[in-house]
Amino acid sequence: MAPPAGGDASFDERLKTLLAQSGQTTVLFGQVDMIGLSKLKARFGATWEKLAGRADHIARGIIERHLAASDIYTTLHRVIYVIAFAGLTAENARAKCTLIADEIAKALLGEEGTDLLSVKTSVKAVDGTFRLDSIKPRDGDGGSEGEQLEFVEPETPAPAKKAVDSGRPPSLVRKEQALANLRFAYRPMWDSARNVVSAYRCTALAPSLDGTPPVDAGVIVGTDAVAIHHLDEAIRGQVLKDLEALLQDNCTLLLSLPMHFETLGAAARRRQFVETLSKGLDERGRKLLLVEIHGVPQGVPQARLVELLAPLRPHCRAVMLSLPIEMVDFSNVKGCGALAIGCDISGHPGPEFIMMQQMNRFARAIADKTGLPSYLHGANSLSMVTAALGAGFAYIDGDAVAKLIDHPRGLVDFRLADLYRPLTGS
Repeated sequence: MAPPAGGDASFDERLKTLLAQSGQTTVLFGQVDMIGLSKLKARFGATWEKLAGRADHIARGIIERHLAASDIYTTLHRVIYVIAFAGLTAENARAKCTLIADEIAKALLGEEGTDLLSVKTSVKAVDGTFRLDSIKPRDGDGGSEGEQLEFVEPETPAPAKKAVDSGRPPSLVRKEQALANLRFAYRPMWDSARNVVSAYRCTALAPSLDGTPPVDAGVIVGTDAVAIHHLDEAIRGQVLKDLEALLQDNCTLLLSLPMHFETLGAAARRRQFVETLSKGLDERGRKLLLVEIHGVPQGVPQARLVELLAPLRPHCRAVMLSLPIEMVDFSNVKGCGALAIGCDISGHPGPEFIMMQQMNRFARAIADKTGLPSYLHGANSLSMVTAALGAGFAYIDGDAVAKLIDHPRGLVDFRLADLYRPLTGS
């Protein structure tokens, strides 16, 4: 969403509205990020004023291309861009901001400019407003705990002593480097009706340069169609490789291959995908492969989904659809050929009680309107797993069930009591 003409006050009001919609009244750590061009301005010196308008136009275009419809941003002094992400965790929001900053710098100066932009994150809620860790009080260098900070144009910072103090976020590699250095892991999925972990979903992780935990590669590629396609190809290659190894060991577990709707929606790429499955899998392999299509937009006609799923189904055990948890109309999903319908809540930072309400509505609507089982990705707390069971989700994954693992481990008996064993010690 473009920045309001009214400036900071209008942004602040819209920010409060965005938070209220997620059940919050104050800004939490990591929900608001800032991209600063001050070092870039200092580099150009007196000529900046002639370039500022073009730089601002380029920066806005890149930012808007990466934002979802519910995200908002505003500009300050034409060198600061404040962004609020409606549906990302703090870690993913910061990663996405890093991607945006690098893309802006590269557009303005090429590769040599990627160290000239800074990214900062909100650190404290103050009486329902927010502040950023790079914004300084008007009088003084520090500011006491809880003191209201104002937006002022930051001075060019002194050279950092350490990389972690440089003002940069965790230095995630850019898209090209990330796609060349992916690490793959698997998320065990619990079949709650059969009390077993029998399926493992492949996930691609992008490395960081400073030793911090890797980030979901999907955050790094953003909405770049070419990068999405390359990411899907990499995951597909890894899953088929691991599936071949499992077949040699006579394992009978299921591997879930996530693919973007954008990739499979293109007829040529869909044919290529089907040909790869046809050549790479025998009958035994097809029985162990699940294809999950995620990023399915709302309102896709049923005929389009049938067209998408029909050529895939003969080459795998089943096709599943991951839909936005906010989706309310499932008439296009019924009869499209999917085995199960699910959603992913791992990137939603809102309060649990709001998410639980959405989970109940989603699972109930799937059961009532499609008659299909539902699944849930991203249940990262015991309370969310319990809520998912109560809502009727048949398949559940997330940190509360099992952490990411390097390789699938076969069929594993898993019962409700196993969720609580770390707490009970039994």
